[in-house]
Amino acid sequence: MLRVFTRGVKTFTPSYLKLQVGQIQSCKKHDASDKLYVSQVDIGQESQLQICSGLVPFLPIEEMYNRRVVVVTNMKTRKLRGEASMGMILAAEKEINDKLKVEPIIPPKSSILGERLYFGAADLFEPPKLKDKAWEYIQPRLTTNSDRQVVFVDDELGELVLRGKDQADSATAETLVNAKIL
Repeated sequence: MLRVFTRGVKTFTPSYLKLQVGQIQSCKKHDASDKLYVSQVDIGQESQLQICSGLVPFLPIEEMYNRRVVVVTNMKTRKLRGEASMGMILAAEKEINDKLKVEPIIPPKSSILGERLYFGAADLFEPPKLKDKAWEYIQPRLTTNSDRQVVFVDDELGELVLRGKDQADSATAETLVNAKIL
């Protein structure tokens, strides 16, 4: 289990993220924002989440439909410009030639809809709703490596790759290497 405690101060690990494979079923531009899409994302077992994502400037709406994505499913529901957002679509971000490029993370090819993804080995820990402090600790340690794999990088734990049941397969960015994950 990847829960770590250091000198009485809680250090959060990637096991606090509940990551699942989702598929965007429908998508529309947010009525009150030029930068947000509002998507219905199927995460398996007849479960859907409404997710607002800031991908409008980076991805045409046609590329959102039926797209497989990695979703953080244990986030608190938040209102973004009046629309409920029940999770977050993971994306890689990197500045290239003074232009910001953002692309949604691609789940492992062998994964199925709703499958849980883990950094390192599977963990039976069922994470609670993700608190802001946990996200603030984990997010800066999420990146893509030189093989475009999504990894959690930590001094104590090393580099942990995001995988599903098939340990030979990993979540990746389409083109971005050494990019931040948001």
